[in-house]
Amino acid sequence: MDTNESITKDKLWSGRIQDFQESGLTRKEWCCRNQLPLSTLSYWIRKLNPDRSESMGQQEPVFARLPSESELSKTSYDHAPVTFFLNSIRIEISAGCPTELLASLVSILKPYA
Repeated sequence: MDTNESITKDKLWSGRIQDFQESGLTRKEWCCRNQLPLSTLSYWIRKLNPDRSESMGQQEPVFARLPSESELSKTSYDHAPVTFFLNSIRIEISAGCPTELLASLVSILKPYA
């Protein structure tokens, strides 16, 4: 690939990334609407904005208190947990999960969906 072709692809993807960011859609939704692979959009975001893509993965952590073993043994679960899969991440949420924690998780993970 020559330099001119590379510059053309950079401009094309720079415009696409801007369109994605202004759309308010998740990456997955935007890629479906534009018939593009999710992996390709992610690649170009990392390629054209290396500092930004690194900082997106380093957002402020959300801390949650986990129950101790004794608290778990005393708790009876009437409902099975809800399981979410996001790429290679598996998240299980029990029926007793505070809604604020669930809302935080959803808002933090939405850009990665």
